[in-house]
Amino acid sequence: MNGKSVAAAAAALLLAIGAVTAFAYEWVTLGPENDGDTVGFMIAGHERLYHRLEPGESMFYDISDHDRIRIITRADMRASDERELVYTFRLGYEEDDLRLYARAATADKGVALKDRNDVAGDSRILVKDTPSGADYLYATVDRDAPVPVFFRVQRDRFETIRQEDFVAYTPTRYENPVKVSVRENVITYFGVDPKGNLEVTVIGPTVMKVLARVMMEDHMRRKIKFPLAIYEDNVLKRTVLISTSASDVAVLPDHPDRRPTRGDDIYINVPEGQHKYTFDLPENEYDSILRFFIPESDLGREAG
Repeated sequence: MNGKSVAAAAAALLLAIGAVTAFAYEWVTLGPENDGDTVGFMIAGHERLYHRLEPGESMFYDISDHDRIRIITRADMRASDERELVYTFRLGYEEDDLRLYARAATADKGVALKDRNDVAGDSRILVKDTPSGADYLYATVDRDAPVPVFFRVQRDRFETIRQEDFVAYTPTRYENPVKVSVRENVITYFGVDPKGNLEVTVIGPTVMKVLARVMMEDHMRRKIKFPLAIYEDNVLKRTVLISTSASDVAVLPDHPDRRPTRGDDIYINVPEGQHKYTFDLPENEYDSILRFFIPESDLGREAG
């Protein structure tokens, strides 16, 4: 059998199987191993659990077997008359070797506790790769710290899914459709709008696949990196850093001076219930276009 015959047979086998293993990714919130002061904030209509440390208090989290950890902190603004303040805390993987962090904060009007909106500062986020052999993440607030601090610690979660019978899904709201021709097949993508006009409503539980491209200047051939922020119900769910380069097979019929990058897949775990997804480019350097898919078996739920 020659090389072309082998390739054709392999392609036929993939089509016959019709399923590819992929990974869906999301953050899962952890609770401290020692009892912390749990606080439930209402943010964009959803309760988000934080744990509060007074000055002089500490807590620790089991992070064994997790590759990445995300720490979201907010200042407790209730005891301060300042509109803007600097708060401090310490983090580390050894109880006696903690790094000091300082963050500026203003009151976040989108955060409520018992119908009060001036309770917490805006969020500050750290994403850390877990060192080999680390079992715990320690958090503490020094005795002379200016205010208490709220912590929300999360671990990464990868779930194996079957990418079987995914079908294209049209956004709920959009203003910038873009045609992409791939080997003479014209497909509609949707441009990321800095005003948040690209919106996708999905009913979970399901997995949404997002195919992302960038519209590059035609002369560009270098590899580029860009962050794509994904919001679920107006709350940041995750930020994906995409590394990509110009496509050899795709063109933009309506934009001859631009060139699309190759498509990169992103998978979003959609929890139970109806959820709204919006997208942003934090660095705002490139024009990104997206296409959306959900499993065909879940289309009935959307229609209902």
